[in-house]
Amino acid sequence: ILFANQGRENSGAFSADNLKRFAEALGLQTGPFNACLDSGKYESSVKAATDAALELPDFKGTPTFLVNGQKVETSVDAISAAIDAALSGAP
Repeated sequence: ILFANQGRENSGAFSADNLKRFAEALGLQTGPFNACLDSGKYESSVKAATDAALELPDFKGTPTFLVNGQKVETSVDAISAAIDAALSGAP
C-alpha cells in the first residue's frame, strides 16, 4: 500500500494522517498503530538506520537489501538464497 500511494518525493504522501488511513485500509489494529505512530517511539531508531545506510557507498536507491552484512541483488531468488546461506552459516 505504501508503494501504490507513494506520490512524488516530499509530497506528504506518508503524512501521519495518510499512514493511519493506510493502516485502517489494511485492517490493522488502528488503536495500537496510531498510538505507536503518534508517540514517535521508533523515530530515532529509523533515523539512525537511515543515516547509517546513507553513509554506505553502495546505497543509492530503494530498495537496497543487506543480508548478514552483505548487499544482495534485488530479486526474490537472490534474497532467499542469501537468507538461507546466512541461516546455515555459509559465507
